[in-house]
Amino acid sequence: VFRIVGTRRAKDAVARFRAIPGLEVDAIDWLEPERVRDVISTFDIAVVPLTDIEWNRKLVTKLVEYLGAGVPVIASPVGDNTILLEDAESGFLASSPAEWTIRLSALMHDPSFRDAMARKGLRVVRERCLLADNVARLAGILNTLSVRSASA
Repeated sequence: VFRIVGTRRAKDAVARFRAIPGLEVDAIDWLEPERVRDVISTFDIAVVPLTDIEWNRKLVTKLVEYLGAGVPVIASPVGDNTILLEDAESGFLASSPAEWTIRLSALMHDPSFRDAMARKGLRVVRERCLLADNVARLAGILNTLSVRSASA
């Protein structure tokens, strides 16, 4: 099943996927925040295709949600995706249709590789994105700034 989340404004995209012979498509318009992890954790592979425009160069919440749910990810090499993902380690970056095909095939046909990548992606989110895990780092930065301000 090819599951698409957040389809409320993407009916044309859903129709294009549904037109692919033999592809079962499940389109979910919106998920309540408390259901996001439960639904995403059922995915075998998550994809984050993005056009390289200013809006997409920020940290994409979906990418963090997928990694945080322990799902291996393939994403476009746009903006913060290139900072958060270590290509072929914590996720895949894919630019061309050929790269998307190769990377999807690699994950589809190698469950142990898929699981290893998912574990590495989860580790990256825990180390870089969770407030609880970054409080000490932020407190240290603020303390350093405070000391510098006081001595100036």
